[in-house]
Amino acid sequence: MRAIVILIVATILGFFGYQYLANGKTPGVAFETLTGAATEIAGDAATVATDAVSEVTESATDMADDAAAATAAAQVKAIAVAEAAVLLEAADVEAELAANVAIVLEEAVAEVSGEELKITNDGSSNLLTLDGFNAEKVLEMILTSDLSDEQITVLSNSIDAVKDDPSQLEATLDRLKDVLGR
Repeated sequence: MRAIVILIVATILGFFGYQYLANGKTPGVAFETLTGAATEIAGDAATVATDAVSEVTESATDMADDAAAATAAAQVKAIAVAEAAVLLEAADVEAELAANVAIVLEEAVAEVSGEELKITNDGSSNLLTLDGFNAEKVLEMILTSDLSDEQITVLSNSIDAVKDDPSQLEATLDRLKDVLGR
């Protein structure tokens, strides 16, 4: 602002001096001419100052809008990062839960399989005793075993022979225990 005042004063003095010396005008005439020119210069300076204030205000508004947009974008990004962290944590919890369920199921299956094996072994072992012998169940056990066709045929014939001659039961049961590994 100070520079503008100095510029105006220098212009006035320069104009007044030029009019007085170059054109031979009296100081009163030069002053009237100078006053008109000064008024015009002051009007132009006011216009320039108003335009500068408008531009500064507009730039400040734009910068404030840009800052608000940047702040909003940063907030959205922070929210997205927080949501992603929550989702990752939930996925980790679900994965851990699934792993624990798989372990529990595996243990349960192993326990049930062990119980079934024990029941099967106990049941088949009981079938291969004199008191627990049941020809039909022993035949079923032989037919579902991993024995060769020859062994199945021989053992099946032995069971049929025991039906006709119960005295062969003990020897047949011993042979079945050996072959079946029980």
